[in-house]
Amino acid sequence: MRYLAALFAALSAAVGVACGPGTSTAAGDRDVNDIRRARAALTEPVERVGTLAMSLTRDVTAVRLGEPPDPAERLAAVDAVRAGVLNDLATASAQLADTNLVGSGGAIVDARAALAEVAAAADAVAAAARADLEFVATLASADAELVQLVAVWDQPGSRREQLTRLAEAADAAGELAIRLRATDERPPCGAAVARRADAAATAAAASTELRGLVAARRGTAFDRRRAELAADPAGAGIAHLAALDVADRPCVEREAATVVATDHLRATIDRLVTVLNDPPT
Repeated sequence: MRYLAALFAALSAAVGVACGPGTSTAAGDRDVNDIRRARAALTEPVERVGTLAMSLTRDVTAVRLGEPPDPAERLAAVDAVRAGVLNDLATASAQLADTNLVGSGGAIVDARAALAEVAAAADAVAAAARADLEFVATLASADAELVQLVAVWDQPGSRREQLTRLAEAADAAGELAIRLRATDERPPCGAAVARRADAAATAAAASTELRGLVAARRGTAFDRRRAELAADPAGAGIAHLAALDVADRPCVEREAATVVATDHLRATIDRLVTVLNDPPT
């Protein structure tokens, strides 16, 4: 991202514009000094907002694509992003919005408007990240719930206890599949939710099948089938469903809400740079 380093380039060009035809030397000097102060006031806070937005986008993209794959660790990573760089960006955006630009010249008036756009765009990045992280938390929570549901298959107990637990597991997995299928993919070109809905449906069917074997008192068949199911409880041929989320990378890196919002932030920063590098007469 091109930040405000460019504001320090070609100061003489800015002076020439500020002191153009019809502008008194005193007024021109005052405008140039206002521009110089605006550059000094904005360089660090805008640089910080831009850097934090890029870091946030990188971190959100990483957890969205299944890093780390373990559900508990993934939920912890989501919490860390929320408490860390996301919170830092929200704070930096608020501080940027409070920056006071001194002066009444055309460049400063335009810079105030451009600055407001940058601050609003930074807020939009934070809002998009919150939504994307909530989506990732939904995925990781579903993964964690599936782990708990299939763990029921290996729990010892009486025949009645097994029948009850397996029935409850089947119901819970079926309900999870229904909830997930009512959840929108973010972005819509992904398949992360569908994978988990399918896995939940598989777990529900497997729990029902195992319960039937217990009900029929077919202990040997139950043990054999349970071992087969345990090798691939989600029916996906992989230990962690999150490891499959990387397949959505091209779409996520192009269309995820945080990515799109950060691209817009870039554009607003570029406009601010242009205003203070090439102020109108």
